[in-house]
Amino acid sequence: MEWLLSWEVSSVVVGILITVALTVLTLNDFKIAKVCFCIAAAYTAASVFMWESHNTLPEAEQIGVGVIALFLIFLLLLVALRYTDRKASLKAQEEKLFAEELAKKLAEELKRIEGADPSKSIEEQQVIPKDDGFVQFESREIAIEKKEDEQRITEGNLRIGEIIRVRFTFANRGTKPVFDCQSWGTVVCVDPAKNPGKQLRDVMLRGIKVGYEKFKHSGNDLGAGIENFNFAQSTPLTKDEIDGLRTGSIRIHLILGGAWSNKTGDQFFWTNAEWTNWPQVTLDKSFWKGA
Repeated sequence: MEWLLSWEVSSVVVGILITVALTVLTLNDFKIAKVCFCIAAAYTAASVFMWESHNTLPEAEQIGVGVIALFLIFLLLLVALRYTDRKASLKAQEEKLFAEELAKKLAEELKRIEGADPSKSIEEQQVIPKDDGFVQFESREIAIEKKEDEQRITEGNLRIGEIIRVRFTFANRGTKPVFDCQSWGTVVCVDPAKNPGKQLRDVMLRGIKVGYEKFKHSGNDLGAGIENFNFAQSTPLTKDEIDGLRTGSIRIHLILGGAWSNKTGDQFFWTNAEWTNWPQVTLDKSFWKGA
């Protein structure tokens, strides 16, 4: 134990731990980075105690040096953890901005290609290995944040500038964990007759592939049978969109998708496209229809 906590060994171990922490930070693995920083701090503190038990300094000097050393270790650990949290916050903000930009681009593309021939699909056949994990869409519901808005929104009384948010769930229904699991979603108001489901999913898949490449290692691992959730939202509703929703000439479309990797690093994707007859009818009487 004395050898393990000697400065010769601890300096190497702590150096390796900090190097690993900084490396995984570049991969956006903030949890492992924090664990490495904490272990490095604990190992350094233990080495300080071991040094104090074997040095020949007067007791008062031992206590003073020990307190200063532990204070510096705690201060450096605090700085490292705050730095990690700041990077995680920036990455989360970046991903949120990407999700908002993705929603805008998808809405613009769908309106631009309404009625186009959806026969050509970019969606590739995915062959998921037997007895592996796989992610699928589970359910969705309109998210109402403020209690005072519940009755109004339920009855379909939408306002100009309002944003429609949908909470959706997905789950790993395979037999093994999946890794770097991420998801995105958007809500758009378009004519369901002019936007076949195949076309909607292809448009979403293009966005997902861009996002998954951009935010590698930002997702979470998802164990077998475990469910997770995220939110999809629209751009602020315009007067034309609200008028179209009231007359039924356009519908609220929910376009969802996600990606995950298996243990060998192979990438897989899921997409889902639906539309609802709400707000023409109340939420309790509305139905969702696969697009």
